Amino acid sequence: MFFVFKRNNFFWRITSFLNFFIKSLSQGKSRNVFIKKMLGSILKMDLKPGNYIKIEQVRNLLRGNPELIELEQFGAGSFNKNPKEVQVKDIAEQSLSKPWQCKILFRLGRETGAKTIIELGTSLGISTSYLASLNHGSTVYTFEGSHVLTQYARVVFNSLNLNNIEISEGNFDTTLPEILKKLPHVDFSFIDGNHTFEATKKYFDWLVNKSSDHSVIVMDDIYWSKEMYRAWKEIIKHPKVKASINLYKFGIIFLNPKAAGHYKVFTKNLFDI
Repeated sequence: MFFVFKRNNFFWRITSFLNFFIKSLSQGKSRNVFIKKMLGSILKMDLKPGNYIKIEQVRNLLRGNPELIELEQFGAGSFNKNPKEVQVKDIAEQSLSKPWQCKILFRLGRETGAKTIIELGTSLGISTSYLASLNHGSTVYTFEGSHVLTQYARVVFNSLNLNNIEISEGNFDTTLPEILKKLPHVDFSFIDGNHTFEATKKYFDWLVNKSSDHSVIVMDDIYWSKEMYRAWKEIIKHPKVKASINLYKFGIIFLNPKAAGHYKVFTKNLFDI
């Protein structure tokens, strides 16, 4: 049973990637002005080394950490087999957003002027650190279910002298509503937590209700499984969603009325694994 599931999922990922790639080629000249400008900003604008070199140095340290830790599992995560015990270096290699993804998150946050940021799935705190480095008075509210990962993330934040991060530990179903009650609105959301259809849809609904026309919602791992892709397809049909950019590894959702259309965009960074 397990072998068949893995085999079927493997073939689905291959066919879904080919479908994504073919459609991305046909959409090259069909983007509206808002989307074209946004893509130019988040894909082509270089960062000065000072903005990310220290974070990547910390990532490299984590990649070399052989410590075995026990993870609490609150839902489907980035490990297909959901192991209870895993080495820190494996989390750093397999579960964290890649450097190119983190840079896009940073650029997107800077381009949209995000000040109130929500992240579901802190993990070791690397993507959180990028989001907290926007340097314009932003605050990142990040959520993690695992106690041991929360502790690791706090060490990362302290090592980078980031003091604009508030981390909540525990089940998102409890911790997220508590924080959302305190916030008048959310400018930027990054959903990278429980990888199930029901949970992803639920968290999106909570976040979109706190979002304005200028807010952006990023959904990670949209091709992680069939049900994650189904969640993505349903979410972009939401009446508040005006446009989306599917970058295969993750998707960006725009609520701005100036945005229009749903686009698949191929980037060579997809092979940076």
